[in-house]
Amino acid sequence: MNADVCREHGIGSATFYKWKAKFGGLEVSDARKLKALEDENAKLKARTAITEDGASSLVLGCAGMAPFASAMQEASSLPAIDAVASAVGLARTVVFAR
Repeated sequence: MNADVCREHGIGSATFYKWKAKFGGLEVSDARKLKALEDENAKLKARTAITEDGASSLVLGCAGMAPFASAMQEASSLPAIDAVASAVGLARTVVFAR
């Protein structure tokens, strides 16, 4: 059954069990509240880092951060640069320029 759920949602069994351990005992409303708190915490961390560093842009350091780019830009009012996508784009340009 777990394998069917994983296949249906395109996740691995390790992810399934990690999420089950984190969210297994929660009601849907509690999971939504937790998600909202985690999002707010991420925004506060970003604001703190920006203030402390005097940053003029945000550079996302790994592919896993890409889904958060829009939210981070919105929360910080700074441009968010996806370093992985930028590197891939640069590599394509170099390869196809030959």
